[in-house]
Amino acid sequence: ATYVSASEPAPPPRLVDGVQYAGMFERDEMVALAVMAPENQCGEPCFVVERTLGKIAEKMGDVLTVATVSGTITVEGPDGEVPLFERLNITAAPVLLILPFGRKSMEKQPLIVDAQSTVGLCAAGAKVLRNTLLQLMPDPVQRVTRHSFKRFLSEKDPYAHRVLLFTHNKEVSPLYRRLCLDFDRRAVCGQVTVPKVVDDEAKAKLSQLDRASLRLADKYGVQQFPTLFVSRAPGSVLESGQDAYDWARYSGSPKDLMAMRLWLDPLTPPVPVTRVKSTGDWDTGCTQLGGVCVLFVLDKTRDVEGQRHVLNLVAARSLVQTDSSSATSAAVARAPVHFSWLYAQEQPAALAMLRAPVAPTVLAINMKKKRVAALRGAFQEEAVDHFLDQVLDGTAALEEFSQFPRFDTVKEEPRKSRSKGKGKGKQGATKGKQGAGKGKTQGGSKKGTKKSGGSRAKDEL
Repeated sequence: ATYVSASEPAPPPRLVDGVQYAGMFERDEMVALAVMAPENQCGEPCFVVERTLGKIAEKMGDVLTVATVSGTITVEGPDGEVPLFERLNITAAPVLLILPFGRKSMEKQPLIVDAQSTVGLCAAGAKVLRNTLLQLMPDPVQRVTRHSFKRFLSEKDPYAHRVLLFTHNKEVSPLYRRLCLDFDRRAVCGQVTVPKVVDDEAKAKLSQLDRASLRLADKYGVQQFPTLFVSRAPGSVLESGQDAYDWARYSGSPKDLMAMRLWLDPLTPPVPVTRVKSTGDWDTGCTQLGGVCVLFVLDKTRDVEGQRHVLNLVAARSLVQTDSSSATSAAVARAPVHFSWLYAQEQPAALAMLRAPVAPTVLAINMKKKRVAALRGAFQEEAVDHFLDQVLDGTAALEEFSQFPRFDTVKEEPRKSRSKGKGKGKQGATKGKQGAGKGKTQGGSKKGTKKSGGSRAKDEL
């Protein structure tokens, strides 16, 4: 990256208020926030921090949020509103506050870089601060070579979309990293580093690994770098890791994150949430996957569309967790959480074994330890998100159960066909045309059956 020189100062980062500060904990994106002292109490240290953060915001504004906030603003604390300085126990400013990518909570203490280290990092220049921030940013991109290509296609979920970038760069760019984090629940990302080759003599000097990457690029007709691909639709089961994907090529600017998002969005639909209609569905969606099964228990007698909307919003969020213990390292992991749903009216016995409260609700089931936690609040997006935060943090109240329940097999009732009703009406109304009425009835029934079959096939949200 090219950074603005001192003679060309970048605009200062935006200043946020208390409401905007609280809103930063509700988004998944990474935040670098400088907590500043009042102007008449700071001077040169605050100027250095503002100048460097301005350069970071100018070059990485699409990747993370960069801002400043006054330490004197009031925020919500355990015992009411208090100044931000007091809430975070800050005694000297400016300090750098880093909110890692992924799920956040105002109840957890964020990563705070003390005043001396903050000024030192910013005085060292934008490049040093950039590298420090990137160390704390999750990297979900797999490094792919010709030898590991089959594994890239088949490991994890073989039916998930694959996003593949061919580039000359050895490091994963912040822009591509952020793009892959945005689609964490929808695609598996990889990067192939292809060496620059100017002539046959240079090609002859390549290592075996570089030659393999070059052959992989040739296989897909890549001549310009970077080039981005996505599988239009996952293939069937990838036996022996064979490429059964239909690939689409991105033709826009590789530096326009929004354009790449808009291109990728319709090609990678959200991961469907499986409906549990039998014990087999339960085994496929929960038991065999292990980890934590989040089961949405819906009430089919109340605002089903609203309940499904909450389900889809929560299930689409990134499950990346970042545990930052210092300003130079971060442990990043994807929470082993899987989502399913059912109607409470269809599985009363199974829900009784899991001690589910009144629907609509959410159950988080630890498949290994046979423990379950239940949402006790309102079935709303914010409350469900908070409940899942507690589950992932290990602070949710758990109850043990002795064995996994058996689920009744749910058979969908066929919808009544209008044409069938109309046929019967005509049949009864016109005795003289009884044969014609029967003919219409039979034809309408067949057509109605096709429609019902189509509706029964839609088992996933």
